[in-house]
Amino acid sequence: MKLTINTILVIILSTVIGIICVGTIAVFITQKGIPNSMRHSDPLPATVSQQDNLGTFDEIGQIRAITKADDNNAHGIPVVVTPWLAYTEKNNIAFYEELAQKNRKIKALFQDYFSQYTEKQLLAKEEQTVKQELLDLINRQLVMGQISSLYFSEYLFLE
Repeated sequence: MKLTINTILVIILSTVIGIICVGTIAVFITQKGIPNSMRHSDPLPATVSQQDNLGTFDEIGQIRAITKADDNNAHGIPVVVTPWLAYTEKNNIAFYEELAQKNRKIKALFQDYFSQYTEKQLLAKEEQTVKQELLDLINRQLVMGQISSLYFSEYLFLE
């Protein structure tokens, strides 16, 4: 049998399509491709501020922290978080200034918090529990008011 260039290309194309189909089926069988398992982003500060008449503080920026080392990873896993805060008194300038002055302290609280837990422990706690614990830590540092809600624009574990 004589192989032509067209026959070889058809065989290669069929093989690539077969690999893609088998890979897709394998991902869905192992349930690693289910969209519901992915994290959905929290609302934007402007949306919450307008709907609920809350003040927002989104000047914390992106925080990079390292989780506690575990059996699988000797150095810990990098975590990237972009938090923002909501508080009940929308026009409370003094409280906003306190948040701005304590911005570094708030960032340090996030880094310290994530360094206390492994990736598995944080994932087991679920995002809402992590937010509540961080909210409590932040509120302990504040004098002029209290944060009512903590949101994450970004919450990623880098592997």
